[in-house]
Amino acid sequence: MHAIWSVIKIGSWAFVLSVIGASIVSLSNFGLSFLIGKITQVSIDQASAGTFDLHLMISLATYLVIALPFIIMGQTLNLVGGQFAEKRLKGKMIDHVLHQSEADIVDGHSGDMMNLLTNDAAVINDFYFQGLSHRAIGPLVAGIASLIVTFSVDIRFGIIAVIIGLTTVLTSTRYSKRIQDGYLSAREAQNSATNHVSEILTNEEFIRLYGIDHKLIAEYDQKNMDYGKKVLNAERNKHKVTGWNESFDLISKIAFLGVGIYFSFTSHFPFSKVMLLLPLQGSISYMFGNLGVSWNYILETATSATRIDDFLTTERENLRMNLPSLQSVAASSKILFDHVSFGYNRDHHILNDVTLDIDAKETVAFVGASGSGKSTLMKLLLGFYNTDSGNIYIDTQDVMQFNLPSVRSQMSYVQQEAPLFNLSIRENIKLGATNYDTVDDSAIIVAAKKAAIHDFIMTLPKGYDTQVGENAGKISGGQRQRIAIARAFMSDAPILIMDEPTASLDSESENLVQLALQNIRKEKTVLIAAHRLRTIQDADTIVVLDHGHITEKGNHRELIEREGHYFNTFQNQHN
Repeated sequence: MHAIWSVIKIGSWAFVLSVIGASIVSLSNFGLSFLIGKITQVSIDQASAGTFDLHLMISLATYLVIALPFIIMGQTLNLVGGQFAEKRLKGKMIDHVLHQSEADIVDGHSGDMMNLLTNDAAVINDFYFQGLSHRAIGPLVAGIASLIVTFSVDIRFGIIAVIIGLTTVLTSTRYSKRIQDGYLSAREAQNSATNHVSEILTNEEFIRLYGIDHKLIAEYDQKNMDYGKKVLNAERNKHKVTGWNESFDLISKIAFLGVGIYFSFTSHFPFSKVMLLLPLQGSISYMFGNLGVSWNYILETATSATRIDDFLTTERENLRMNLPSLQSVAASSKILFDHVSFGYNRDHHILNDVTLDIDAKETVAFVGASGSGKSTLMKLLLGFYNTDSGNIYIDTQDVMQFNLPSVRSQMSYVQQEAPLFNLSIRENIKLGATNYDTVDDSAIIVAAKKAAIHDFIMTLPKGYDTQVGENAGKISGGQRQRIAIARAFMSDAPILIMDEPTASLDSESENLVQLALQNIRKEKTVLIAAHRLRTIQDADTIVVLDHGHITEKGNHRELIEREGHYFNTFQNQHN
């Protein structure tokens, strides 16, 4: 139940508000049931005595007038509290998504994340709203109140109600563990199916090209069938509990009525009291019968709560917010990697004792085979990982002595497939601006011209207002990269990091990106990881990495004259 308590704490005061609202509604409904029973009792007594009194009818009308505002208030509190609790949960989950450690992001699956943010979050949202109120609080409040009244009227009926009720609970709790295990197993099967769909959507072109759609559809059908069987098994046990509850409810009503008739004939017990207690017995029976259902609901909710709690307790990225901010280093954006070693697995280092000094506004290219450490070096500079040993300095200042957002504010980053949002081209370029809210169109156009993308944008019917589509699906890879470079021009950050920006581009797009790079290198310190050596021949310094070591360093001409690893790679690519 630790996980349930965790999501309750997330809901905080809003969840408490929702519970108070549900309790008010339940007590108001109980009062109405009790008053109707009381009217029935008195009416029978009056009919037996041959009298008639309107006072109770007036009391009923008065109660309805008084209770209606309370019912409306309770429902409003329940709704408003539930909405705020839901908002807090979703906000906390999205915040955690954006602040996961890089290791958890790499190890995770997007399908699992979507399940958390949709299916599991929906279960908890129901818990915040009507779920807990209708399935647990309402029946419990009304049942306890009814039981108190029943004992106060006649203790014998109270004992009967408790005995039947406890029998109901003992019967239903036999299935609790089976139901919880069933829903947990079903949720895992659902995750597997969702992950499968995620991979199909990501690789749909490959699937169509190789004609493996039938195979993958069959696998998806099998996963769905497995999910359906597990849900059916859990629901079957749940319906058994419901069946027992309904049976005991009928038994309790018959018992109350039979015992009431017997007491009326043998012990001068007024039958009118039976008519008072009979409606209350419905609430008592429902409370006991619902304990099993409520418990099963809590267990079902606990499955999602556990997954959410496990997610929210994973390691967050350490932003080092207790440390001071690194001030702007635009005037002297020097970088030093000082004896840096790092490995994703501590038993195997990707980088080994790397030392490299980069001057301000110098363009440095990193080349080497896949796995040589090019991208890893850049991820260390960006703060996605911490070094195992050694230090990184910007403008002679150790980056680990400053909070991470301020360090990252000194850098802009263009990936191999730079992410664009499903917004207009204008909005995507604008995202790179430090002063996002005040940037004007003239600055956006200047950045686009430097990135050699302005002319293309102006050929579009909507120009800068053109939507790029989901995953930038409406534009080419080269256009995507140049928009991302324009975004980098919008940033005041003095350091630009580019991770194989032309790796998947055709020659024409590559040439245009190269033109953009010629413009940007005049303004910033530029670090580029590259496979295609022809794209980095103009770099001030080229660093060759091999198995985490710097094996060669110099400009293009110097490395060609040295006839080492760089020379051989260049010859192979050129030929």
